[in-house]
Amino acid sequence: MLSSKIVQVTCPNCGAREALEITEDDIERASQSMGLVTKTLDHGTHILLLYLDTDGNVRRENVFPKDEAIKISKDHKTAIIEGEAYKIEETELSPAFYKRYMLKKPWKELKPRVDHFSEENKNILELLDTTSNAGMMAPEIVDKLKAQGIETSVGKIFEQLESFKKMGHVSEIVETAEEIAAETFTRVYVLNKPWRELREKVDHFSEENKKILEVIGTSQDEGFTIIELGEQLIQHGIEPTTGMLFEQLESFKKMGHVTSKIKPR
Repeated sequence: MLSSKIVQVTCPNCGAREALEITEDDIERASQSMGLVTKTLDHGTHILLLYLDTDGNVRRENVFPKDEAIKISKDHKTAIIEGEAYKIEETELSPAFYKRYMLKKPWKELKPRVDHFSEENKNILELLDTTSNAGMMAPEIVDKLKAQGIETSVGKIFEQLESFKKMGHVSEIVETAEEIAAETFTRVYVLNKPWRELREKVDHFSEENKKILEVIGTSQDEGFTIIELGEQLIQHGIEPTTGMLFEQLESFKKMGHVTSKIKPR
């Protein structure tokens, strides 16, 4: 029997991934009951109820919409589910997060390179082919594939997307559950310095990359979402995919030229 263990779980409803700790206290309580550790996680619109054994394996999981058969205590630490009271986990170990995946190159350019892939994997990549949104989450891809008659699971799609990422075909945006749940907020990108001050420092950049920074600078402190930035760049004859643009913005962030922040819509 373990003294403690860190386990990774994925919500079958929304795809949120979370690191949980099974503590010595959890194991002691489990040994006095059915040998299972209960963890209850708040995912915004729903509650994820997990039953794990003391080796960290998920034995059973259920998802309950908040507006159906659930009462949350005023201190938001207890959930009443089907007459039973469960503690809502508030782990600081690793908050729930969502990943949105995007192609780095347009599908028409990528297609010849992945012609040897299975039809299902090519379908996944083709679904990500877009310049008009901020990518797709694994559960959304599962729904799209099921509509095409392809049965799969969130876990399987996660694994395949992570594989595509390692191959260099896909990039990702990671957003916390709080950001996703806060529908009145959005992520924007701003320059750390005015464009007139930054211009000389990036004179060796490609014309396209300089134009990206210059366009971001026109927003001043307001910032642009990836979608808005893409729309602005199209007016300048630049049409990067969402994935390519995100990768470049992350590179600019590492260089200290760009910051991303959350602002009210």
